[in-house]
Amino acid sequence: MNRRTFLAAGGVVAAGTVAGCLSDDDPTADYRTETWGGEEVQFAPLEHVHEWYEDDAVELVDTRSQRQYAEGHVAGAVLSPAPDGFEEDDPVASWPTDTRIVTYCTCPTSLAGLRAAALIGDGYEEVYGLEEGFDPWRENGYPVETADESVSLETYVIRGRSDPVHAGEYVFLTEPATDQREISPVQDDGSYLLEAGFVDVSPATRLELEAPDYALEATLAELTSGVVTG
Repeated sequence: MNRRTFLAAGGVVAAGTVAGCLSDDDPTADYRTETWGGEEVQFAPLEHVHEWYEDDAVELVDTRSQRQYAEGHVAGAVLSPAPDGFEEDDPVASWPTDTRIVTYCTCPTSLAGLRAAALIGDGYEEVYGLEEGFDPWRENGYPVETADESVSLETYVIRGRSDPVHAGEYVFLTEPATDQREISPVQDDGSYLLEAGFVDVSPATRLELEAPDYALEATLAELTSGVVTG
């Protein structure tokens, strides 16, 4: 399923579907929810996910690119990029559908929400996004693995505007050489904010931005110099 097909998919799996199989006093009933691709995704707080991790009671899924994963990821987490993972040999595909899964990104929640929604749509019964994203996990000194110490990650903020008629639709930012990407929804007033945690880019790096009503290619310096309007 390509990203546009997924984001347009209908049907909702309510958050209560997950919480209902838990005890009445389980804190997951109070988790924040967002709707992605027609599925409601619950976001678990960092402290709860870390408790599950310490108890070996969860599988962590990094939803970013191979390059970002190599820079640093939760120790033991698998790479399964948003929205649908790898076409072949995706590590999640072999897991039982009752596996407790937490997806994460550095967005802090956009790619995680997109991948979690796809997993819910595929029949996985207990899937959450990590509420605060990967950066707080690392900042708290929780276990992290690095596959390539020669790369470094920086966060860049891109502000833009689309037609308000597209509120709730998505804007995609891609670094095509390594397939690093970021996604953000268009707000009610047409504005959007992309917080891109990219590895090894410079002001001269050319990026591709795709909004609902325009697409463009520009350098990182150009995209961060003002409000993008296409």
